[in-house]
Amino acid sequence: MLRRLILCLLPLLAACTATPATLPAPSAAAVEMAASKASRLIGTAAPLFTLSDQDGKAVSLASFKGQWVVLYFYGKEDTPGCSCMANEYTDLLLNLVNVPAKVLGINDQPPEDALYSSDRYGILITVLADPDAKVMPRYGVRTGEQDLITRGTFLIAPDGRIAWHWPVVVAEGHVERIKQKLKDLGAPVAATGPVR
Repeated sequence: MLRRLILCLLPLLAACTATPATLPAPSAAAVEMAASKASRLIGTAAPLFTLSDQDGKAVSLASFKGQWVVLYFYGKEDTPGCSCMANEYTDLLLNLVNVPAKVLGINDQPPEDALYSSDRYGILITVLADPDAKVMPRYGVRTGEQDLITRGTFLIAPDGRIAWHWPVVVAEGHVERIKQKLKDLGAPVAATGPVR
């Protein structure tokens, strides 16, 4: 009886003492989903703002009422660090143009730097400058304590509420997950590309 009990407990003991290296890594989708489930912003009204785009033109979130908006916060493209990570996020920015909604990217660089980055990387989405960090804290992507921007994606519904929020962004496959979530939420997914 004792032997049988020990044999039953051995697999459980092995699982509890396994090192992280032996455990399967969660998928990018699972990591993002876990963070999204903890978001308190889903269902709330999206904070309104007006910021300058890469051409110095004022762009207001309110002007997109009645259509789906993908709002993506990110740091500067030329930040130091792992080049492979920088390349992944640059690819993400380039591929966001294929999302069937109006896409707005926001970071803390001034408009002239946003124009430089758009020209250098061929980014076709609207890039908005928030150098004074007036908008980012309202969306919870920048804290005054650390002065860091955390990447985050928001799906804003035609009625102006935040329909979905990814507080954690894994660049690989993120655009496809945005498109799938838009489809799940009932957004019209046009075959011809994004709303421009």
